[in-house]
Amino acid sequence: MNHTTARTADYKLGDSIFRVTYGDITRIQADALVSSDDNYLSMGGGVSLALLNAGGEVIRTEARKHVPLRLGDVAVTSAGALRAKYIFHAVTIDYDKMTYAAQDSIHAATLKCLQLADTLGVRLIAFPALGTGVARFPFQLAAEVMTRTVADYLVGETGIELVILTLY
Repeated sequence: MNHTTARTADYKLGDSIFRVTYGDITRIQADALVSSDDNYLSMGGGVSLALLNAGGEVIRTEARKHVPLRLGDVAVTSAGALRAKYIFHAVTIDYDKMTYAAQDSIHAATLKCLQLADTLGVRLIAFPALGTGVARFPFQLAAEVMTRTVADYLVGETGIELVILTLY
């Protein structure tokens, strides 16, 4: 059972559903959970720390094999003890270049997560509002960029059945 509140809206796009809901992403049962993090996948705060705390140190151990990354990149690890198969770590801060999330990097990371989901056979993927925590990207703009990217992707050829945008 997904842990969400009554504030949920579903949108049918092609053969898929795009759901916007409020809740704790660490409690959602999905094939893949998306995390927002820096280019070293330090998991030092926000969603990334919450996923690490809920899923266990195996996530950090696997993540270390992928660093350093660049803004907009996505790395895949297992989800540890979480009720998911994968965590997709989306880079929204690049400490080497001191660059933070922008519309193009939020779009790129969201699109890469969706493409990876199809490649890995993921049917249900849950996103947070990427870059809106430590990276301080404006929440409303993140929602607009992510919603447009997800909608454009889901009306195309995809095996994804459900995309959840989980707002905390």
